[in-house]
Amino acid sequence: MAGAPSSIYESLLQAIPDSPEAREYVFINDYDLVRRMFDIPLPGPDDGDDALETFYSWSPPFGYDPDNPTPVIQFGGFSLFGMINQMSNISDNLQYLAFDMRNVDQTIVTGEGRLDNAMDVVRGRFDPEATDKALAACSECQPPSREEHRGVTHYGWGEDYARDTAMEFAPPAFDRSGRGGRLAVLDEYVLHTFGSTEMRALIDVNLNEVPSLADVEEFRLLAGGMSELEAYVMLLTDGSGGYDMSVEGIAKSFFDGTPSQSEIEEQKQRLTEVGGPLLRPFDAYATGAGIDENGPYMALTLVHADDASAEENAGLLGRKIGEGTSLYAGLPWSESIDIETSEVRAEGRVLTAKLRGDMFRYWLDWVIQRDGLIMHE
Repeated sequence: MAGAPSSIYESLLQAIPDSPEAREYVFINDYDLVRRMFDIPLPGPDDGDDALETFYSWSPPFGYDPDNPTPVIQFGGFSLFGMINQMSNISDNLQYLAFDMRNVDQTIVTGEGRLDNAMDVVRGRFDPEATDKALAACSECQPPSREEHRGVTHYGWGEDYARDTAMEFAPPAFDRSGRGGRLAVLDEYVLHTFGSTEMRALIDVNLNEVPSLADVEEFRLLAGGMSELEAYVMLLTDGSGGYDMSVEGIAKSFFDGTPSQSEIEEQKQRLTEVGGPLLRPFDAYATGAGIDENGPYMALTLVHADDASAEENAGLLGRKIGEGTSLYAGLPWSESIDIETSEVRAEGRVLTAKLRGDMFRYWLDWVIQRDGLIMHE
């Protein structure tokens, strides 16, 4: 298994068990980094409601505000602290668990799209005994079931993956869809799933009983690259499934059904004519957002099979930005990325880039839209 982590993002990867589903999609928010970067005061335990209300109201809206170019998007449909649980609701609920957003430093979510793969881990400062007492004292809360796995207690509400719209945002931990899920509170982590199988898997990896994503070299390199870039929000993926950025994968995404080989070849030709030069293949990639003394930027990390491919792609990425066009917007990449002030470099198998300009606004959109910024052979 992986040794001592080289970054906080690698530490977070150690909290997620390795699987093909997990490798497809990993989302990280670093709230602690944002608080430090932008001097956002963290209310103490004795601060009143006004201080807490101000703290929660800081959470920015979706999208990009030029006057506040530093949003951590509340992302993650399954996350206890994600966009499905708006802060105004979850801040009221979490008092019943003896923690709230003040206790949270980072979150990592994987398995988006399927409840039976969803895993949500919150890193921060917690008190398992205080949570147990708070739940026992809560007269408004639906009493949880209590189960134990490898000596770790976890709470549950309802059947696995069940939802009840009548329980929308009900205390102590029901979400917008009325899902109570499963919850384990440890000293450093809160583990959250919608099924018992996933909860047991999170406990197993926490006890080093099974391999984690940090044992996958490509993901360790992605985490290191995004840490070096000082990204505070990010998506990490092996490029499988809906995140395939190969020219053939993007071509297939244009068809609702199963395309013929001739249709794929026709689409590939069109994509390369519009999108600019193809990159060399890579094994995994990450996209995110950051800000430094020179302003905001989109953070990008590509992990390759060898050093030569990374070095070649450093040049090809610059060419693509200069010559290519967004497949989705139909505009040259050079209109949203300032290549002159951007920073692209290759070190070993890893390419890292700070892409400056309006692309910062769309650091995730281009992936969701299967745009061709890093389209490869």
